[in-house]
Amino acid sequence: MLIDSDFLESIDNNNCALISYLIINILREQNPQQDKSHLPENYVNKPPLNSSIQIINIPESNKYESLNKNINIVDKNIKIPRINHKSTIKQSEDLFGIFVFLIDQYQNTLENKKIYISSLINSFDEIKNNKSTYKWIDPDNTDQTEWILNHLTTIRKTKIFIEPIFYIETIFRQCNQYEAIFLLLTAIPMKEKELTLLKLKKAWSQQKFRMSGKAKKAHHLPLTKDTTKKLKALSEVMNMSESQILENLIGEKYRLTILDENGKPKY
Repeated sequence: MLIDSDFLESIDNNNCALISYLIINILREQNPQQDKSHLPENYVNKPPLNSSIQIINIPESNKYESLNKNINIVDKNIKIPRINHKSTIKQSEDLFGIFVFLIDQYQNTLENKKIYISSLINSFDEIKNNKSTYKWIDPDNTDQTEWILNHLTTIRKTKIFIEPIFYIETIFRQCNQYEAIFLLLTAIPMKEKELTLLKLKKAWSQQKFRMSGKAKKAHHLPLTKDTTKKLKALSEVMNMSESQILENLIGEKYRLTILDENGKPKY
């Protein structure tokens, strides 16, 4: 059941994140439960497989390629495997080609397919424009995207569970780091998403601080009792921590001893 070319041409086939999002949702299992808290953001219900138009294939002959399954003209002893969008894998690196293959194989009416795909595209746009979820991530900051992707996959073990696994492997080969992050975050169940994002943002803030070189390293300075007493007194009088006082004293001594009048190192 091929979708007409005009409809397919309206889809941005160069948008890796969009096409991957469509593939993932087509392959995602239908949700039989009412509780949506375990579902991803903006979950779109799939149209059920229409058994009345399901294609069958007779191994002994290619003479009957699209028989209605209710037509009883085949020997009952012949095993007839049902064909659907998961029964055959399209071995390709072309994500749009995979998408077209899967939606063509999906057994439902053309109109229902179009409605479903249009709903998925609208869902994708809504998710993409969610500033609190994605706008803090800079697609051009490779340090950030590399760290977030590693944190999600290695530390948090975030995965996209779909079958066949070949398709998800192809998606991650074709998408860039930002697109992969987007897809992983969209797959997180709603009941876990807010806390996951909070932890992710906090962890990234800590990582940025470490990367800035401003992170403080612990040092043990063996001071005499008298010096320790004086340091504590200074801390109380100046209303500063002992470490701040030491940093200020070292900074001042460094400026007077190491730097010239123009602030450049003399040695």
